[in-house]
Amino acid sequence: MLENLSFSENNDFTPSITEFGVQYYDGVLLNRDFNKAFIYFERAALRNDPLAQNNLGWMYEHGEGTEKDINKAKYWYQLAAAQGHIKAINNLKLLNFKK
Repeated sequence: MLENLSFSENNDFTPSITEFGVQYYDGVLLNRDFNKAFIYFERAALRNDPLAQNNLGWMYEHGEGTEKDINKAKYWYQLAAAQGHIKAINNLKLLNFKK
């Protein structure tokens, strides 16, 4: 599986870039590394991937792999929510409720 992901990621296939972020975040197939997860999520988020945008928002909200920054979390959640990403919509609601 990782060989296929690596080939796809090296060919700039955005879902594979996001999946590498997921694998580094979860630590199942790869050793958990929030810093690497953040890098992959950011790369895919800048390519308008809503899952990566949501996950990047989560990492900013919780300070995982980066400094905690609620404004950046809200920004990324909003971008993903605008594309209909349900978790991002819920995360944005919860973030606004906490304020």
